[in-house]
Amino acid sequence: AAKRLEQVVGHPAGTIHRLLGFNGKDYARGPDDPIDGDVIIVDEVSMVDVPLAWHLFQSIDLTRTAVVLVGDHNQLPPVGPGNLLRDLVQSQVVPTVLLDKVVRQAGILKENSIAVLNGEVRKTSEPEPSGRRAWYVVDQFTDQWDAQRFVLELFENVLVERLGFDLVADVQLLTPTHKGPLGTRDLNCELQRLVQRRLWNVEAPPTLPGRRPKFLRYDKVIQTRNNYEIGVMNGAMGIILDVGRDGSLTVEFDGIPIKIDAGSPNQHDLQLAYALTIHKAQGSEFPCSVVVVHKAHSFMHHRNLLYTGVTRARQTTILVGDRWGISHCAKKRKQDDRRTFLALFLDAACQAEPAITSTTGIE
Repeated sequence: AAKRLEQVVGHPAGTIHRLLGFNGKDYARGPDDPIDGDVIIVDEVSMVDVPLAWHLFQSIDLTRTAVVLVGDHNQLPPVGPGNLLRDLVQSQVVPTVLLDKVVRQAGILKENSIAVLNGEVRKTSEPEPSGRRAWYVVDQFTDQWDAQRFVLELFENVLVERLGFDLVADVQLLTPTHKGPLGTRDLNCELQRLVQRRLWNVEAPPTLPGRRPKFLRYDKVIQTRNNYEIGVMNGAMGIILDVGRDGSLTVEFDGIPIKIDAGSPNQHDLQLAYALTIHKAQGSEFPCSVVVVHKAHSFMHHRNLLYTGVTRARQTTILVGDRWGISHCAKKRKQDDRRTFLALFLDAACQAEPAITSTTGIE
């Protein structure tokens, strides 16, 4: 997310942990050594949990530094405790701008994504001048295995030849869960075999049940925790450049090759990234997102999950599943059961301050 923000705004950006000098145990910044800046802009605040927010605010001298929090409270809450952005928006005790009107033509992809927030999943859109469509809905697969076979067919014959995407650089498969034929574990193994064979003429070895897949050269991987030893943060995507005979890996993250020794615990922080959970992809964007939504995962379904998945794409979203599952996911409002005291504390602390709330469109 930090790298994408840097590309969009044309200015340096970094993670909150890095800004605070977190080394895995302690924070270098704090009240005695606050951040030196006039304005701090924090993006993707829906992903920020309360402990991290506390450390951030402890490290800001609010008498001289303004803070702007940016995010989408319709996306998923943080993995950690709290629901900071939702509480701030609902409390109305801090100046808040809600962008709820699309004034400029946003395009089919944006319009259809917003429709999901109203419980509506629109049908496949009309072709664009390029021949590609921005929005595909393929919802006839009541059987999970049929849906998996279709996903593999997409990667084998459609995404490159017909839609013109690069299987590794452009396309991201998203699913709600790790388990089952439509979970990340099975899909990553299947896609590793497919991509390695199709692009590099390499046959990936079979993966035994309960074991991790063997990493191969040119595999797409993701870092699963903040690693300050090698300087790679949780969620960073990389490509394996080399697999040494001794089992060492050389992985390219953001154009920088990093060697990870054989047997190092750092290798366990890497996972195949052909398929990711929707939660894991939050904060990232891809030219094309293939989003799996199936009745087999109905216990996980809710509107915010689907909205988060379809908004990961910049050019094309492909929804794959069954008609009932996709409709159910869009219509189901998740019970907002993450109860916190933050709104009460904010109200008590700010009773003397008038709420400043405005609503505007996107110009």
